[in-house]
Amino acid sequence: DANRSFFLTGTNGAVPTGTAFVSNEWDAIDGTANGVNTGYTWTTYAERLEAAGVRWMSYQNMPDEWGDNMLGAFRQFRRANIASGYPVSSGGAPGQPYTSTGQALPYHAYDAATDNLNNPLYKGIANTLPGTRPEQYLDAFKRDIREGKLPQVSWINAPSIYCEHPSPSSPVQGAWFIQEVLDALTANPEVWSKTVLIVTYDENDGYFDHVPSPSAPSPDGKGGYAGKTTLAPADLGPEYYTHGKPAGSTKQPAADGRVYGPGPRVPMFVISPWSRGGWVNSQVFDHTSVLRFLEARFGVKEPNISPFRRAVCGDLTSAFNFATPNTETAPVLQGRKDRSQADALRAAQQRLPQIAPPAA
Repeated sequence: DANRSFFLTGTNGAVPTGTAFVSNEWDAIDGTANGVNTGYTWTTYAERLEAAGVRWMSYQNMPDEWGDNMLGAFRQFRRANIASGYPVSSGGAPGQPYTSTGQALPYHAYDAATDNLNNPLYKGIANTLPGTRPEQYLDAFKRDIREGKLPQVSWINAPSIYCEHPSPSSPVQGAWFIQEVLDALTANPEVWSKTVLIVTYDENDGYFDHVPSPSAPSPDGKGGYAGKTTLAPADLGPEYYTHGKPAGSTKQPAADGRVYGPGPRVPMFVISPWSRGGWVNSQVFDHTSVLRFLEARFGVKEPNISPFRRAVCGDLTSAFNFATPNTETAPVLQGRKDRSQADALRAAQQRLPQIAPPAA
């Protein structure tokens, strides 16, 4: 969750509030009236876009957003959820929502013409990708592209079965979902000509990373620090777990003074007519780099991003060549699979016997 918070707000709370979180808490969207009394309180980047008049949307199927949409952890979005008259709760796959709202499935399908009028934050957590079957999940997104209603900034949260998370999903199913998003975008040349699709992940899945993380100088356990920096000590304050818990939090470990991150590497794809393929960008980026790119594009600053992350991590502009766009037709790769084939492959893999761990 902390990674998702950096991705959507630029921080885990340390910069604007002097409190911070490191463990998952409040990640599920709570559609109960009592839910507005818990959650984080600092300003998100979606709110800054709204204030600046930049059109945005968070696309997710409710109740099946798999807890990936951190906007639902913030009290302002929880209030918008209740104020909508159509409160939603996250609870895994369709048919398994929280029952406390008393609202039968399917949830109300978000209608921008009416639901956004006096409650603009509702689109951050609403059922913006309505559907009770997998083949319906991206229909609303595709319709917005066809009708020229795609916002300037969109966040897409995959449903559990296509999110690539172990247990509910698999890599091939996540690949199918990305394939569908790309097909929808490239089917409209005008939309695609001014679009970048950024695909990234919230964690490294526990895999070993041989590259040391570009974190702030770390306490060495002897009263000193491993590493050096040219930044002033005051600029490094947001990098260390010395902060108290957010109000109402009960699940955070005791502060230990260690660095928050950046941590192990995660994959990221930057796909656009303006990003030239065939190479790997070696500049250091982190989850706040996407917000930095949006800052560069729209001029809407995110003050939650710490001085250290601004100094060390890039803004993704080096991934683009705005002088020479790539106008080639996207190739159809061998091995392309439709949804049923992707689901069948995952099912076949699940039937395989477990690999025995090596003997001690």
